[in-house]
Amino acid sequence: MSTVDPAQVQVLAVGIERYGFGEHLSGAASDAMRFARWAVAHGVPPANVTVACSWQGAAEDLPQGARFAEPSTSGLQDVFRHLADASGELLLVFWCGHGVVHPTRERVLFTADAEESMLRNFAVNDILRFLASWRMHGLARQVVVVDACANFIDPYTFDGAAVTSPLPDNPRREVEQFVLFASQHGRTAAFDRIARHGALSDLVLTWLEQQPAFPPDTVRLDQHVRHEFERTASGQRPVTLWHRSFRGDEGSTLYAGPGTVLSVAQARRVALAVHDVTPVRPVDELTAHIAEHGAEDILTTLDQECVTDAARLAVHKARLCWQRQRWIRPLPGVLGALPAGRIRAAYYRALPVGDNREAPLTMDDALDRAANYGRRGSPDAPLYRLVTYLEHMTGRRVDDRWFELDDGELTGLRADATAEPDSIGRRFVIDLRNPDTVTGEFHWPTRIAGHLYLPGHGWRRSPEQPAEPSAEGSRAAVGELLQWVFDLGVATFSLGLITPRAAFDVLPEAWEYTDALTGPTPLWQDRPTVLHSAERLDNRQARTRWRERAAMIRAELDQRLPDVAWIDEKHRDTPVQIRSQVLQRGADCYGLGFRPPELRGPLHGDPLIAAIAAGAPYVVWPGDEPGTRDLVARLARQGVFTDLPARLHRLRAEDRDACRGLRLIWDEPDFLPQGQFTGLTAEGADDA
Repeated sequence: MSTVDPAQVQVLAVGIERYGFGEHLSGAASDAMRFARWAVAHGVPPANVTVACSWQGAAEDLPQGARFAEPSTSGLQDVFRHLADASGELLLVFWCGHGVVHPTRERVLFTADAEESMLRNFAVNDILRFLASWRMHGLARQVVVVDACANFIDPYTFDGAAVTSPLPDNPRREVEQFVLFASQHGRTAAFDRIARHGALSDLVLTWLEQQPAFPPDTVRLDQHVRHEFERTASGQRPVTLWHRSFRGDEGSTLYAGPGTVLSVAQARRVALAVHDVTPVRPVDELTAHIAEHGAEDILTTLDQECVTDAARLAVHKARLCWQRQRWIRPLPGVLGALPAGRIRAAYYRALPVGDNREAPLTMDDALDRAANYGRRGSPDAPLYRLVTYLEHMTGRRVDDRWFELDDGELTGLRADATAEPDSIGRRFVIDLRNPDTVTGEFHWPTRIAGHLYLPGHGWRRSPEQPAEPSAEGSRAAVGELLQWVFDLGVATFSLGLITPRAAFDVLPEAWEYTDALTGPTPLWQDRPTVLHSAERLDNRQARTRWRERAAMIRAELDQRLPDVAWIDEKHRDTPVQIRSQVLQRGADCYGLGFRPPELRGPLHGDPLIAAIAAGAPYVVWPGDEPGTRDLVARLARQGVFTDLPARLHRLRAEDRDACRGLRLIWDEPDFLPQGQFTGLTAEGADDA
C-alpha cells in the first residue's frame, strides 16, 4: 500500500467483551485499544480515532482526544454515519467480538445489546457495501480486520430472534477494500482466555507494531498471517477478500490486489510456466518470488528479451497462467474443502462436453482448469458454473461481486446449480422377473410392472401390464409402461431393467420403442439404460455382499479415483477364479475382457453370475474392442462414479461407434426402490 498522510486516515476499533446474552470475551476490548494506540503512535490524529468497547472504564483509557462510542446497535449506527461524513483517504477498521454464520450463509457480528430473545447484529456484507457506497464522502481505500467466529448456527436459534441492523444500501462508488477474516465459514476463531487476546488479533497487532512503515502493506500482512496459521494444526484458516468496486456498469469484483498474493500451489503453477521459458532459475526460487511479489516483473523482463515467435508464445502462455491464478486466487479460501469425489462431480458437470483429460484431484486444480476455458464476465464461463456448483455443495457463498455478472445472470446460475440433472434424478425401473419361478429357472413373465422415481416425490409403482410370456411379449409390455411414464408428463429419465441372467442374452437394452410419431428407437439410444441383476436381488448372501461393498465404494470414492479392474479372457470358463478376484481385489467396477457365452448350464458356471455372487455392484462388458478399457476408465473418473451410465449415454449420442455394444450391470442401491421389492410387489409402494 502506498504512503498516506496519517492525517488523512480514519480509524474504527471495536472490541466487544460483554453481551446481553451473558457471554463474556475478556480481552477483546484490550485488542481494540491496542489497535487504536498503534494508529495514534504512527501519527493518526486522536480526533480521527473512534473506539467502541464494552468494558468498564474504557472511555477513561482512550488516547486523549479520541472518540468513544457504545458498541450497541444504535451506537455503532451513529459511528457509521460519522464515518460516512468524514473526509480522508484511508479507513482502518478492527473488530473483535462474537460472530456466527447466519442460516442465510451471511457472516454476522453481534452487538453488545444482543440478547437471547433479540440477537441484534450487523451483517458483514452490509457493512462492506455501506463503506463502498456513495453515502461515504471519502475514505476510498479501506482495510478491515474481523476477529470473530464464523461457525454455523442452528437456524432455530435465529428463528424470530435475529435482528440485523439496517445500513443504507446506496449505489457503489470506486473503492478498494482489503478484508481479513479470522476464519473460514464453519470454523470458530481461536481466543486465548488466559492471555486475553484473539489468535488473529495478537498475530496482526504484533506484526503491525513491528512495521516501521505506515500504513501497513496489506500484501505482506496477508502473507504473514497465512504463513503463521498454516504452521498450526488448529484447522483455523483466515480468509482474505480483496474487493474493488467501480462506477457505472462495470460492476465489482474480488481481485488479487497490488503485488497479488497467491497460495503456494497457485504460485508454483505460474513458476512452472515461467520455468518453461527460462529454466535458469530453480522452480522453488521462482515460486517464492511469485508468492511474495507476483509475476509481473518477471513477465515484463521476459517480454523484453523475446527474440523468437516460440519464445513469445511461451511468455504469452505464462502470462495467461498468471492471469488465471489472479482470477481464482480468493476462491479456495472462501469455498473451503470438499472430498475429491464431489470436486470431480462439480468439475465435469461445469465443463464443456468433450473434456477428456485426467480428472482433477484438488479444488485448486479444478478451479485452474475451469478458468483455462476463459470467458470471464460471461454467464457461460465454465469457472462460474463450477463455482456455483461448489457453493451449492459446500453451503458457502463467494461474494456476488467476484462474478462480474448482473444480478439476473448470477441468480440464474445459482438456480441451475441447485437442480439435479434429469437423467440422474429421474429413474424408471422395470421388473422383468417372473414371480412364479425359482432362482436358476427362467420363464418370461406374464405381467410386468415398474417403479418411477421423481426427486422430491419418491417412488411410484406403475399398473401391472399383461404380457405374452416371450421376449416379444415383454418388449411390447415395456413399451406400454414407457407410455404410462410419458402420460404422467415425464419425458427425461434413466431406465433400469431388473433382468434374470438368461434374459441378458436377448439384449433387452436394444429393444425398440415406437409410437405414431417416432420410428423404432432402441431403448439405450434415447436414455441411459442399465441392467439390474434379478438373481442378486433374490439371493440373501449375494444381496448382503452387494450392499456392503456398495456402501464401502461410496465412502472411499470421496477420497480417491475409481478403480476399474478387467478380468482376462483366460478366466472366462473358470468362474471360481473370477469370484476369487472380485472377493480379494475389491475394485470399484469390474469389466469382462470378453463376451460371455450364452447361459446354457447352471448359474454358478456363468462368469457374470460369478462376479455378482462375490458382491460386485458394477460390472461392464465386453472389453474386447480396441480403446474400450481406456474409455471406460476415463468415464469412471469424469464425475460422480455412479453416474457413469449417464456419461456413457451422452458419449453415444455424440459418437454412435463409441463403446458400441458396451453393457452394464449397475446395481447402485439408490437407483432401486427402497426395500428391494420382489416380483410385482413392493412394500409401501403406491398403486397407480
